[in-house]
Amino acid sequence: EAVAQMQVEPRGTLRITCPVTLAQSTLGYLVPRFMALYSQVKVDMRATNRVVDLVEEGIDIALRVRPTLDESGSLVVKQLGATSSHLLASPEQLRRQGIPTQPGDLARLDTVAMSSTDGRSAWVLAGPEGQEY
Repeated sequence: EAVAQMQVEPRGTLRITCPVTLAQSTLGYLVPRFMALYSQVKVDMRATNRVVDLVEEGIDIALRVRPTLDESGSLVVKQLGATSSHLLASPEQLRRQGIPTQPGDLARLDTVAMSSTDGRSAWVLAGPEGQEY
């Protein structure tokens, strides 16, 4: 009976949540491919940047973009990939505000950044020898 169950095509609703930019940049391409392979599965995609209560909202898969994995005793957590971030400035900004020569100089520059749920933005910068700023 267990072997027969494994041969049945997956069916039902798969509820996925992820940040908006991930849905736009990656899942918009992957989800249609998944649905073509598994035509009996309906995908309920919830692209949002808010904190989602996975159990309360009945989410099956939550994709997150963050620097570290959140360990949870009741949830399975897997790293699917890695990204890198870049700190950039326009020539105009550097003309107006000056060129930073050390990490502490960055605090005086205007910035645009994604903030965390508490509204703060924090960057951890690593130097050539691995030192953090």
